[in-house]
Amino acid sequence: MILLLALIASLQFSPDSTSRIIGTWVDHDSSTLGVTQIVISNKNGGLDAHAWGACAPVDCDWGTTPITVKDGTPTAVFHTGPIVTTMYFVILPNDMLMAVYKSESKESPEFKDQDHTESFDREKANANDESARRVLEKVAEAYSNLTAAEFEFEEASQHTNQSTASRSKRQTHLWIASSGRLRGETFLLGERAILISDGKTYWTYFPESNQYTAYPAGPRVSVIDGYRSIDQVHGSMSVSSSERLGDVDCTLVKILRPGRVRILWIDPKTNFVLRDDVTRTITTPANSTTIHTVTTFSVARAVPSVNEQQFSFDPQKMQAQARDEVQRKARTESVGTQAPDFALNDLGNQPIKLSELKGKVVLLDFWATWCAPCRAALPDLELLNRDFKDKGLVVLGVDDEDAKDQAAFLDKFGYTFRSLVDPDDKVKNLFGAGGIPTTVLIDQKGTIQVFDTGTSSYDSLREAVRKTGIS
Repeated sequence: MILLLALIASLQFSPDSTSRIIGTWVDHDSSTLGVTQIVISNKNGGLDAHAWGACAPVDCDWGTTPITVKDGTPTAVFHTGPIVTTMYFVILPNDMLMAVYKSESKESPEFKDQDHTESFDREKANANDESARRVLEKVAEAYSNLTAAEFEFEEASQHTNQSTASRSKRQTHLWIASSGRLRGETFLLGERAILISDGKTYWTYFPESNQYTAYPAGPRVSVIDGYRSIDQVHGSMSVSSSERLGDVDCTLVKILRPGRVRILWIDPKTNFVLRDDVTRTITTPANSTTIHTVTTFSVARAVPSVNEQQFSFDPQKMQAQARDEVQRKARTESVGTQAPDFALNDLGNQPIKLSELKGKVVLLDFWATWCAPCRAALPDLELLNRDFKDKGLVVLGVDDEDAKDQAAFLDKFGYTFRSLVDPDDKVKNLFGAGGIPTTVLIDQKGTIQVFDTGTSSYDSLREAVRKTGIS
């Protein structure tokens, strides 16, 4: 970051460079995993920055924050849940915007982010987009002026790449009120979840495990919040002729941008979105993935009032445990404890029960086909499997994806270790594995000897296996 700040200082080439950053700035790289759009505007004599980050199916709204000038450099600080991102802006000589940023977690000091540097083109006004933009302005106004509303919607998603295709559906019932208050009922990672925000804190409560997460309420905690700034989303826009959805003749707005097509079905009477259809293609030198997500609203209506009590949550009253604390204890306190027993089916639908593997050393790897760090770790797991499978080591992948999706991926790359289907992440949560990849090594007596989050090196795992007596 020091070198980047020195570069920024060297590029402060004109006294009016601060005002020149006003505008809509777009990252046209469809494969970006960082910031996709920045809108910088002049509000009440000061500058505000509104940023969006790469998410699927639609970009994550980081919200709007004031810009301050430090040592001649315009600087913005974005708060998105527990993540704080500091971003510096510089106009380059070719009238592009350079953004340099780094994130930190207020709740996880071990979180280490790298420095990011991205360049953005200034978006030019397009007269052909004006009618579509006016429709979206009415949508943004309708959602921004809501004081109480009820929504029920289904999100259906399909991920397709060269080797696999996976599908998922999720139903959500949502109530919102003024001042950022929200309550929703949905499923997250296969678990029933209750979403609650009082405008200051955003809780996710998992009734089955009696666990919760809590973060400062950010600018976008539901799909509804994204519609409040839909008029600022960039792309080439057009209004299609009316199309009927159910019993409503909807106005269709199509938004095109590199690697993405988005079509909104809008009720012209309420200006609510009734269907949001997004197709995103992410292309890298190694792979091409298409993500198609359709959000369909069966209920979208303003209501006269809501029950105020539903927007509060008291973890102590519920005797609920903080999920991040449970996962942190699993990382730090699991080694030396007895591994919890479980039973799952492998990709051939054959049952595997951990307790029946006593006398062998078991290496569990929680992974997914779409997880880049997981994929990077798989060759080491395969090598361990081939080195020690005849000497008492059992290597087992654990993934919540369908057996056919896992099998297609593993077969494509020639992996021979067994993988298990973990519906709804039950075993992953049983072990307290907060993220993937997570690697757990269990000795012959069923005692956990290694609990690693993130990728583990082949050498460290090989040494840990040898310490169990296998050589």
